[in-house]
Amino acid sequence: MISSFFREAVIVKLPNTFSFATMGPFIANAIEAQRESKAKQIYFDFTDLRFVRPEGVVVLSNTIEYFKQANVKVFFKAHNLNTEANRYLDDSGFYTEYLHKKVFPTSSCRSTTMPLQLFQADAYVPYLYNGLMPWISNEVNLSKDTLETIKTCLEEVFHNIEYHSGIKTGCTLSQHFPQQNRICIAISDFGIGIPTRVRTKLPEMTDAGAIREACKEGFTTKSNVLNRGAGLPNLIRYVAQRNSGTVLIHSGEGYLSANRGPKVPSITSRKMSWTYPGTIVQVVLRTDTLEKLESDIEPEEFQW
Repeated sequence: MISSFFREAVIVKLPNTFSFATMGPFIANAIEAQRESKAKQIYFDFTDLRFVRPEGVVVLSNTIEYFKQANVKVFFKAHNLNTEANRYLDDSGFYTEYLHKKVFPTSSCRSTTMPLQLFQADAYVPYLYNGLMPWISNEVNLSKDTLETIKTCLEEVFHNIEYHSGIKTGCTLSQHFPQQNRICIAISDFGIGIPTRVRTKLPEMTDAGAIREACKEGFTTKSNVLNRGAGLPNLIRYVAQRNSGTVLIHSGEGYLSANRGPKVPSITSRKMSWTYPGTIVQVVLRTDTLEKLESDIEPEEFQW
C-alpha cells in the first residue's frame, strides 16, 4: 500500500486482498499519510484490489467515516474497474452508501450477503431484530428460537458501541459462505476502544492485556443463578467453544483471537505493530453446529 501526495490530496492504494491480515497497514498508512500532510482530501485507489472480505468492507467504511469526522473529503479512484472486488463492494451496498448510486447497472444484493449497514449506536435493535437475525435464520434454515443465544451475544457487541465507545455510529456487514459452513459478521466503530475503557479501572494495562481482561468472566459484571455472565465472555463461550466458531477482536494495538479448546476456549492475545482507532469484532459462526446452541442465557446490564 503506497501513499502519494498530489497538491493538497493524499492517494492511498488498497491492498490486493482486503482482510483482517491486511487492514492494519492500510489504516496506519491512510491515517499517518493524511496526518503528516494535513491534506483535506484523500483518494482511495482501488486499482490493485482484487478480493475483499466482510471485515474489509467494514474497515473501509469506518475509515471513511473517520476522515469525514475530521473534515477530510474522501474520493475514489479506479472503483469502476470490473473486478470481483468492486462488484462485491457494489453488490454489498458500499458504493450506494458513499456514491449514492451503483457503479455497475446489474449490481444487486446477493442472498448470501447482509449488506453494509451504518447504524446509530442507540438504534441498533431494529437492525439486529428485524434485519440480521431473520437473515441468519433464513440462510441456515433454523428457527429464531434456536438462534436466540446468538442474538443475545450479538446484541451485547452492539450494546458496547452504544454505551461505551464514545461515538454515535457503527458499521456492520455479514456474509454467508455456504461451501465453508461459515457466516462472518463484522461489527466496528472508531470510538475510544476497549483498552481505553478498561484502563479507567486498570491504568497499567497494555492494549492486548486490556482486551484479554475484558474477556474474563466477571470482569465488570456479576453473574447470578439465572445468568452465567454477559458481554465478551458470553460471546467467546458460545461462539468459540460451543459453536466451534471464531471470535477476533482488534482495538488499539491489541489483538485477541478465541477458538475452541479442549474444555474451555483457547484465547490468544498479542500486541500489534499498528493501531486500530476503535474496536472491530469479527464473529465467525459455524453453520453446521448452530443447532447445538441452546437458548439458556438472559441479557443483563454489563460494562467493560
